[in-house]
Amino acid sequence: MRELLKKNRIWVIIGIVASILSCIPYFILREASIVTYHDQLDGELLAYIYNAKYMFSGSNVIPEIMNGISMTGFAMPAPAFVFFYKLLKPFWAYLASLIVVKVVGFIGTYLLIDKLTEKKWLAFLCGGGFMLLPFYAVYGLCIPGEPMLLYAILSLRDKEKKPFLYWGLIAIYAACSSLSLVGFAWICFMSIALLVAICRKKHIVRYFVALIVCVAVYMLENIGLIKQVLGVDNGFVSHKSEIIKSASPFFTSFWDVFSNGMDYTEVGQLYFFPVIILAFAMFGLFRFVYKSKSPAVSREVKYLVIGLGINCILATIYAVYSSETVVNICNASSGILREFNFGRVTWIMPVIWIAMLGMSLSILWDLYVTILDNKKPSIFARMIRFGIWAAYMIGVLATVVIFAIAGFWRSDLKYNISKLFSSEYYMMTWEQFYASDLFEEVDEIIGMDKADYRVVSYGIYPAAAAYNGFYCLDAYTNNYDVEYKHEFRKVIANELDKSEYLESWYDNWGNRCYLVAAETSNYFTMEKRWIPTTNEFDIDLEQLKTMGCHYIISASYIFNPEEKGLTLLNDNEEPIQTEGSWYRLWVYTF
Repeated sequence: MRELLKKNRIWVIIGIVASILSCIPYFILREASIVTYHDQLDGELLAYIYNAKYMFSGSNVIPEIMNGISMTGFAMPAPAFVFFYKLLKPFWAYLASLIVVKVVGFIGTYLLIDKLTEKKWLAFLCGGGFMLLPFYAVYGLCIPGEPMLLYAILSLRDKEKKPFLYWGLIAIYAACSSLSLVGFAWICFMSIALLVAICRKKHIVRYFVALIVCVAVYMLENIGLIKQVLGVDNGFVSHKSEIIKSASPFFTSFWDVFSNGMDYTEVGQLYFFPVIILAFAMFGLFRFVYKSKSPAVSREVKYLVIGLGINCILATIYAVYSSETVVNICNASSGILREFNFGRVTWIMPVIWIAMLGMSLSILWDLYVTILDNKKPSIFARMIRFGIWAAYMIGVLATVVIFAIAGFWRSDLKYNISKLFSSEYYMMTWEQFYASDLFEEVDEIIGMDKADYRVVSYGIYPAAAAYNGFYCLDAYTNNYDVEYKHEFRKVIANELDKSEYLESWYDNWGNRCYLVAAETSNYFTMEKRWIPTTNEFDIDLEQLKTMGCHYIISASYIFNPEEKGLTLLNDNEEPIQTEGSWYRLWVYTF
């Protein structure tokens, strides 16, 4: 590893520095930073916080969530990242995760593209761009670590190098990623690589050990989940047993995932297509005019074709899995076929796209260099040379623009830079989302030890209350007891009956076990500037009492609370708010 880094020292140092510099706005703004809250602050971050809290406690239950949720139901997407949350306060743990994601994303992409193209400047360009893409830090290395993983897998073929480093990189990836989101797909990929090695009678032991290392790390991290899936621990039946999948037309699904990717896996590949097409076109033109081969270019074109083929196969698998016939089979089944999302096999696609982009640019450059070395002086040859040079420059420019749009314009970095230069920039921040100052007042109003009562939230994500130490009946999780789902449904049944959308949202999905009202739908960030109010609030308070709850924390004023069986605890009915708060809060008891 030392020798590897020494050969690439300057590029690696610049990339690491750039990765850290891209996080400077977070260091300056701290908890006033803007962080995408969807699937981060509203859910996954809490999994890290509470798993860190009860680490080494010997308990498998988190009492603050859903009257005691199993740690299996509150699993972390990147288990090794929990140590950040054990050692640091949540915001700084998140920032540490973000820096690791960016640094590993750069180094892994740099090493992969350098290995495929042997062009360090091109590897630096692709690595820097990949590092800037807006991947969610809470998902760890699921996507950003893929170039590192693929580099390790490909490097196992190098006989002159010891495999221990690459086995270690594979173990690191598995420890910092999710088995259910992407790990299963890489296990399948490595199994295929092992079969190829067996057929070729080369590197069999290396690939066998690599597969064992990967599987072993994932099993150690997910032993509870594996037992649950196999039904060997007498644990709970997941609410996913009632999920109803939705079908979509084959070609629509194929094109959507091929051109845009699934959620969290977007790398702007739609904009890569012109560069890839240019590479193929110029290679064909070169072969037609010069009737000769360039070994380097031919090798890269072969890799490009293989990459395109892999992504076409993955997109086809996704399209078949999303088709009406397969969806109906899954919905009529039980167990893993119904509960597991096999469509996430497409989470492998981002690293293939970034590799294809690097090889396309490399092909254009190698063609240009090959023509320069050609002694054929004809005007036509010069025109071809200029055309390939222009295509290469267009490709490089397009790559820079792609990463500028996908990596900066759509990321939190842009919002935080905007906030640094404008104190009036209006977008919810970390501290506004969790509203610790407001929840301190809520705690004072209730005036009891938090462990002695339960709360639910309305008009504000329950994650805010849980973050501030309240014991919450409501939560966002993708794996909890189906019986709890049924119990909580009784609380909101009357409101679900008023809205087909809400009824389908809860019954056919149910990951968000929240209070809802048909009047306000499922909106959970009721800003104070709207002066939100709710007229109809038909919640079963007796069911809440049965579940141990006596308080509702609401970001909306509920009209005529007494008629609904509620008592407002706020002094003089004044909401809890501050000048900079996103919400106004009311506390109701019953």
